[in-house]
Amino acid sequence: MESRPPSFQICTLSERLEVADGPDPTIDEEIARVFQTEPADFLSSAVAARKLVGDVWPEARLNVGYDVSGVFPTATVTCGKKRGSSVAPTVSLAILRALMGALK
Repeated sequence: MESRPPSFQICTLSERLEVADGPDPTIDEEIARVFQTEPADFLSSAVAARKLVGDVWPEARLNVGYDVSGVFPTATVTCGKKRGSSVAPTVSLAILRALMGALK
C-alpha cells in the first residue's frame, strides 16, 4: 500500500460508514479527502468503491457476493494477514466497510 491514512482517520471514517445506509455526499467527500483521491460517488457506486480499493491497496484482493439468504451484499478485502469483511444494505457500502476493516 502506498500511503496509509492515519489510523484515527480510518477509525472515524469506519464509524461513519457503519451507520450509513445509502448515498451520503459528505461521506463521499471525506473518503476523497482521507485517501487523497478524486471525488466520486463512493457510497452509491460499486464501480467507484471497487476502484478505490484498487487505488488505495493495489495488492489487496476483493471478493463481493451475497449473504446466505441471497438478500444482502457482502464484501471481503484481504491482503496477507489483513482482512476486512462486511454485510451491508448496498454493494458499495459492503466494499467500503470491508476496506476500512482491513485497513484498521
